[in-house]
Amino acid sequence: MSLITVSLLEPVEYEALSYVWGGGEGGASSGPLPISIDGQFLNIRTQNLFNALHSLRRTSSSRLVWADATCINQADWAEKGHQVSIMGEVYQMAQNAVAYLGAPTTKTAEAMEMLGYFTDTHGDDPVARPWEIVPIGKMEDALEDIMRRPWFDRMWTVQ
Repeated sequence: MSLITVSLLEPVEYEALSYVWGGGEGGASSGPLPISIDGQFLNIRTQNLFNALHSLRRTSSSRLVWADATCINQADWAEKGHQVSIMGEVYQMAQNAVAYLGAPTTKTAEAMEMLGYFTDTHGDDPVARPWEIVPIGKMEDALEDIMRRPWFDRMWTVQ
């Protein structure tokens, strides 16, 4: 991984990461979690950000990801205040906004497959509707597993 500085005045293609601060169930991690950036270690303070960065990492290509806890100097209150005030612009100017909902559970793959049905273009191919092959109760459980994640309750998400 590399860390670079860019200006919002000179647009560059990047992805903005949205995630919940804290650990698995919203709590803080048990200690700093090191990631290697340009051969030096940066301590990530939350388990969710650590997991998200590892999930987003590509082995065959690069990607530019903006994450608040790594891109904003957390020790500088003036900078944090300024950066929070332009957070809407940061997300608006991003090529993509990536939402990290948390670590997968046993129901995650099934739920994402069902949700994918609604976003995929099926053309003329007859594709089985999820509710035709999965019992409704099981489908509801899987979708509820996604929709009850803490990310959906955050102030930023609700706004």
